[in-house]
This record gives sequence, structure tokens and C-alpha cells, in this order.
Amino acid sequence: MRLWGSQYISANLLTLCSLQTNKT
Repeated sequence: MRLWGSQYISANLLTLCSLQTNKT
């Protein structure tokens, strides 16, 4: 379960970074 959470957070961070880079 912890691993899943970590992966979920990682994916979220990547998506956020991608969105920010795209917007900027």
C-alpha cells in the first residue's frame, strides 16, 4: 500500500510539472 501511495504521488508530481512546463 505504501508503495502504491508513493507511485501515486510521483505520478501526480510528474503530471503537475508537465502541466506547469506546458503552461509556462
